[in-house]
Amino acid sequence: QAQLTYDQTGVYKFVDFPELGRIFSQTETPSFEEKTKLFFWMIGQMRAREYEWLQYQNGAITKESWETYQGVIYFVLGTPRGRALWQLCRGYFNAGFADMVDGMVNDTPPIDLWDQLQAVE
Repeated sequence: QAQLTYDQTGVYKFVDFPELGRIFSQTETPSFEEKTKLFFWMIGQMRAREYEWLQYQNGAITKESWETYQGVIYFVLGTPRGRALWQLCRGYFNAGFADMVDGMVNDTPPIDLWDQLQAVE
C-alpha cells in the first residue's frame, strides 16, 4: 500500500508540475531551476524503483510485480535528457540496481510519448 501511494504521488507531480514533460523533451536547454526540478523528481522515481528491485531481489515481491514497476524506468529515462541526468545521479544508487538500469536502457531507443501527447488534439 505504501509503495502504491508513493507511485501515485510521483504521477501526481506531473499534474502539479506539467512542465516536467516539456523539460524532459524540449530541444532548448532548460534553466538550472528546471533541470533541478527534473533531476530531483527523477531521483525520487528511481529511488522507488530501486526499493522495488531490492524487494524483488529479496523475494518480497513477485517477478510479475517487479516487471510492472520496472516498466516505469523506460518512461523516466525515455529521453536523451533523462538519460543524461541519470548519468549524473546513478552513483547515488545501489551499484547492482544502477547496472541493471543501464543494461535496460543502453540499447533502447528513446520514447516519443511527449511528442505523442503534444500532438493530441
